[in-house]
Amino acid sequence: MTVEATLAIMFCIIGMFILLFILIKEPKKEIIQKETRKRYILVYWPESQVLMDYEWFDKEAVLADWVKCGSSSYFIPEHRLNEINKNN
Repeated sequence: MTVEATLAIMFCIIGMFILLFILIKEPKKEIIQKETRKRYILVYWPESQVLMDYEWFDKEAVLADWVKCGSSSYFIPEHRLNEINKNN
């Protein structure tokens, strides 16, 4: 076996151990991320037009695929819709 082949195998083994070490330590982080994920609700036009006046809209709303959902349809964070419904 050549020196290059030996080094390649050695780096693969080291890489596998590093990956295993990362995977063992990461579950805590993934649990936190799952808790902070947002749910989005698809809002079609013209209802989406009303939401465009809110301060958060440009940062948090996600434009939907116009071919599948029509123009000016947006995915809106569920908590924002809940806030609006609560205040009205």
